[in-house]
Amino acid sequence: MSNIDSRPDVGSDLRQIRLAEWANSLTETVSHDQDRASLETVSDDASFRRYFRLRTDAAVIVLMDAPPDKEPIAPFLDIGNRLLESGSRSPKIFGADQALGFVAMEDFGNRQFAEAIRASNKDRDDAFDRAARALARFQRVDTKALPIYSRKLLIDETSLYPEWFLTQYLGLSLSMDFWDEWSCLNDSLLDSAIEQPQMFVHRDFHSRNLMMLDDGELGILDFQDGVIGPVTYDWVSLLRDCYFQYEADFVDFQLDRLIDQFERASGDTFNRGCWRQWFDWMGVQRHLKCAGIFARLAIRDNKPSYLRDIPRVLDHLIHVSSQYSALESLTRRLASEVKPAMEKVNA
Repeated sequence: MSNIDSRPDVGSDLRQIRLAEWANSLTETVSHDQDRASLETVSDDASFRRYFRLRTDAAVIVLMDAPPDKEPIAPFLDIGNRLLESGSRSPKIFGADQALGFVAMEDFGNRQFAEAIRASNKDRDDAFDRAARALARFQRVDTKALPIYSRKLLIDETSLYPEWFLTQYLGLSLSMDFWDEWSCLNDSLLDSAIEQPQMFVHRDFHSRNLMMLDDGELGILDFQDGVIGPVTYDWVSLLRDCYFQYEADFVDFQLDRLIDQFERASGDTFNRGCWRQWFDWMGVQRHLKCAGIFARLAIRDNKPSYLRDIPRVLDHLIHVSSQYSALESLTRRLASEVKPAMEKVNA
């Protein structure tokens, strides 16, 4: 869930009407008086899910509409429960219907992590204190039977970069030399990911999916794609956010903090150079994926707003790849092919 704005909804479709009717059947949660209920759009996210806020005399709750053929809610319910059991703050569930694809859940309010980090240094520090505590609790999440962030899944993600970003968005023709270099790059990135300690991974632990709750905790959203994967994945999602860029010194400080926290809890220790490369290369994998996803959202799903975040994603890629000789081919192509093509597209 992202971009929470609580704007009044201006129209209704059939699923939205059925969702409101279903919510009114939850006798312990909402009023039966539909005439006195107010349904507002909370957000459309980067998937097929939609979120609404239902205000009645009895309660204020958030409703999720997830078409079952596109967004099954079983993973959301399962992982949400695992997070709650670990002490994490995922929304409490008041009701769910898997056949319909409807969920009624706790309302985490309107104050995003993204707002806090822009408010003041004090608010930013508070936000990262909460994030560090949340990531520590992830080490306690029950991962039994969760999907594994396998080599195939990681490759499927990075393949979005050449398919959607380079070819379909930028219109580049990819040579055999590109594909040879791409194969070597993938091997290096995936080896780095798989050799790290593995634990619960949220997969989208960034400023738009985290909420600043009144009780001092961090509300966690959009966790349904959680897997068992590399420890640094959520760290880089947070510290090298696609939607916000932090100062390098701040990233270094927070990364050291997360490393210390993980090592104390797990008993596993590695030298800082190893940690840093794991973190950096995990970020390259993620940002290649995100460039592809943002292009696909614009082209296939008619959600062009994500295109404005691609330059920041490319800046992350250039910043990191230029520090490692093993990533030289990526640095070179970003400078000689991608940047000029971006300028042409944006002209």
